[in-house]
Amino acid sequence: MIHTTGPGGTLDSGDRDLGRTDAAVFQALIASPEARERLAHLTGRGLRTPGPLERDLGRAVAEFHR
Repeated sequence: MIHTTGPGGTLDSGDRDLGRTDAAVFQALIASPEARERLAHLTGRGLRTPGPLERDLGRAVAEFHR
C-alpha cells in the first residue's frame, strides 16, 4: 500500500475506490517541489530500478519533465 501526505491529503491504494486513476495518483505523488527535485536528482544519476512500480514512476517523472 502506498502512503504519502501532501497538499491534497493522504493517498493510498484505496484512492482507486474514489475513482482516481493511476496517472492521477502518480501526479499527486510527484506534485510537491521536494518530490520533483529528489526524483530529478535520482533520475539524473541514472537510477535503475527493477520493479514495475519503479518503472511506472520513472515514466511518470519523465513525462512530467517534458
